[in-house]
Amino acid sequence: MTRGTLDRWARHYRAGGFPALVPAPRQVTPRTPVEVLDLAAALKKENPARTAAQIQRIADDSGLVADRPDAAAALR
Repeated sequence: MTRGTLDRWARHYRAGGFPALVPAPRQVTPRTPVEVLDLAAALKKENPARTAAQIQRIADDSGLVADRPDAAAALR
């Protein structure tokens, strides 16, 4: 841990107490469209033994997927 980090934490603590040290939630928008996530969830629910690669193949064939996501992302 660097001196700069400790100084920044101390400055934040002095300015706002312990709550000022809690990191702000990240503002990240999902890259995968909701329709594709819904399809993947429905396919997995329909057949829990279905693999990520199988779900990805079905999603590709559905025409909903413009850019091919990582196979593991389909199961997240």
